[in-house]
Amino acid sequence: MRYLLLLLLVFGLFVSFSAPSDAQLPKSDDFVPVLPSECEGLNCKAYGICDTYCEDLECDTKEGFEKNPDICTKVLEKYQEKTGYPGPPCICTDVCFDEQVECKSECKPTDLDCLSNCCAEFSECQQDCCDQDGVRNCIPEFCAVAP
Repeated sequence: MRYLLLLLLVFGLFVSFSAPSDAQLPKSDDFVPVLPSECEGLNCKAYGICDTYCEDLECDTKEGFEKNPDICTKVLEKYQEKTGYPGPPCICTDVCFDEQVECKSECKPTDLDCLSNCCAEFSECQQDCCDQDGVRNCIPEFCAVAP
């Protein structure tokens, strides 16, 4: 019986030392570390929609949007509907910029009130993005950007 226990102990040691450890496993060149999501910090509902838009579908990239334009647009609309924000953190500022450009394009170049109103709207939109991100010292004034 003693020999059987000794044999099992030796076999167990042999197996544990012969199994490759993590340091001995081959490394893959394709490994990409996961970066923190821009959606972190959002509530559960907003996080799920944001993660789908920014991470899963990659709608915040030209390639991702071109692959699924209809789906990306629907997910963005769903995010806006559920949160009240212009867009998820990965594109919020871009949405505001696009709105400003569209607003200014409808103004006559000499209509300073119209241009000023567009700047005010853009500023509020940008402030919403900053509020969503939890940025305390946000400067939402980007009206120097021409249409």
